[in-house]
Amino acid sequence: MRERRKYERYQHNVPISIEWDGEEFEGKLVNLSMTGAGCFVRKRFPLYAEITVAVQAKDPFTGDGEPFRCQATVVRCCKVGTDREYQLGLFFTHLTEENLAQIMDMAYY
Repeated sequence: MRERRKYERYQHNVPISIEWDGEEFEGKLVNLSMTGAGCFVRKRFPLYAEITVAVQAKDPFTGDGEPFRCQATVVRCCKVGTDREYQLGLFFTHLTEENLAQIMDMAYY
């Protein structure tokens, strides 16, 4: 089967928080590309939910850094195992130039 993704996905294990419907949920980013991400959370989200993602990324050279925030749409939500954990597929929307630079930094370092 041929890969349909336009951009390569890079594996990560980074804490994230997701804001949706006035609440905040903690999770873990497991992969990242220029257009989206995969993560695990303990909340079932409806498809096409518009969310705000804060990725707890650190500068690879200094270890410093603020989380970067961006908007995303939930394009997949699948229950994982028997636990209350869900795997989300996210499509980034409204990315700024700064967001793109931060994603590139995370992807390549």
